[in-house]
Amino acid sequence: MRAAPALKREDPLGSKRSAAEKAIGRSPETFSLNEQFALAGFTVAFEIYTPARTPERIIAAIGPTAADCIRDLAARGLNPQEYEFEVLRKPW
Repeated sequence: MRAAPALKREDPLGSKRSAAEKAIGRSPETFSLNEQFALAGFTVAFEIYTPARTPERIIAAIGPTAADCIRDLAARGLNPQEYEFEVLRKPW
């Protein structure tokens, strides 16, 4: 008798996690259509615009929730209060 194959525990985010990791440091406007669909529903953090500071619209953190983005920013020594959070939408 053959033994049953071991069940693989897959990351629930799977390939989405890989796409998310590649998104940091990029502008959402540069995403391919596949990336836009893969990242739809993720929350991203952008540096807040002020007259004294005019940052580019670059993703500083990305995760399933704003709380995940806040943890990521804080872990990198960045102040989460200087960022705004937005949920990425499907392209149409």
